[in-house]
Amino acid sequence: MRDRHIFEGMYGADPDVFTLGPPLHRREKTMLFVGQLIPRKNIDRLNRAFRRFRRDHPDWTLRVVGEGEKSIPEEEPGIEVEGFLQPEDVAQRMRESRFLLLPSREDHWGLVVHEAALSGCGLIVSENVGAAPDLVTAENGFVHQVGSVQSLKDAMRAGASKSRDWLANASDTSRQLATNFGPDVWARTFEEIVHKYGR
Repeated sequence: MRDRHIFEGMYGADPDVFTLGPPLHRREKTMLFVGQLIPRKNIDRLNRAFRRFRRDHPDWTLRVVGEGEKSIPEEEPGIEVEGFLQPEDVAQRMRESRFLLLPSREDHWGLVVHEAALSGCGLIVSENVGAAPDLVTAENGFVHQVGSVQSLKDAMRAGASKSRDWLANASDTSRQLATNFGPDVWARTFEEIVHKYGR
């Protein structure tokens, strides 16, 4: 397909629901996963990586929002499993968390990454998350190797070690990158499509 027939910006979260939370350094030392608990989301590696990470960072928590065929052991210290939540409640969890984790084996884009960016979160995603090139930079997050527990653990460790200044800039960067997507962008793109191809 020729470039002129490709339109971008037709996906995104509602910025009236997913709003900026407190500065990252004031948020709980929490990493948040939101999504289905299924193999495609790499739940097993997420669990193993966080358990290894927490040995050296016992003051951090992994909060899991979602349901599915896989399970996260709730008896593990530092892991909180909340199940399915409505968007308003997910948005609140994002405003309370420092980092979103999305270690998916495959995610064509990953709307949850945009939701977290709007909320000012730092982002830790796998190389197979489609939104990574759009929303994750060295200034606001980390992209890890999808098949490596060690790579995911290292990304968590890097995030936990960042300074107050980096965290402040990360939140601003996430919010800025998030403005490239959403209902207003989609509306403008739709108008462009209608103007170009409408009869």
